[in-house]
Amino acid sequence: MKSLFFSSLLLISFSPLGQKDPVRRLWQVGLCASPDLTYRTIKNKSWSSPGLMLEDHLLFGYTVGANVHYQLKKQLGVEAGIQYTLMGYGSKGSPTLLSVHYGVLQLSTLTWRHAYLEIPLKITVQSKGKRIRFTGSVGIAPSFFTQERLQVVSTYMNGSRDTYTDKQPRFLFQLFPFASTGIAWQTTPRMYFKIEPTFRYSLFKMDAPAGGSGVRLWNAGMDVGCYYAL
Repeated sequence: MKSLFFSSLLLISFSPLGQKDPVRRLWQVGLCASPDLTYRTIKNKSWSSPGLMLEDHLLFGYTVGANVHYQLKKQLGVEAGIQYTLMGYGSKGSPTLLSVHYGVLQLSTLTWRHAYLEIPLKITVQSKGKRIRFTGSVGIAPSFFTQERLQVVSTYMNGSRDTYTDKQPRFLFQLFPFASTGIAWQTTPRMYFKIEPTFRYSLFKMDAPAGGSGVRLWNAGMDVGCYYAL
């Protein structure tokens, strides 16, 4: 008899009749993660190392965080949270410099990684629907640049290879406007998943390592979130 009673409660809690539509609930909490492609734009490129020809390339980064969502209306809401973002860019070069230890340097790969602690603030919209809804958001993320890491991997013509890594704490403020659009999939009356391609671009310019100015970081990712209505 007890097992039948608890089974009935469990069935009611996960059935559409046992819960209200989650879009009508005011508060929702969620966890989000995004694999990102990250790069930069640069206004003036002036490398300070003579004989070093560098070519920039994309890097993979990521974003993870937790959010609180408040539903203003059925199709309009606001969201805030805290997240950690790893951005950066890389360069490959074929220098003509010589090394007294390993001989002629054939190739160098330089990687700059920037770590940010962020507070994303955004306005969200969604279409009508029960199971599948179209979603979108725009916002801005006040970000605190906490660490810069430079890694240099040098490969020599005789097959030798060495790696140099330098980590520096940084305490700079940055703003990242962003926009996203995607879909939400309702799995239970209280829980849904959201997938949104997202693009972010830094508002303030930075100086470039090894020379150059006017650097702005950007990333494009696939933000995946799981939300629960309270």
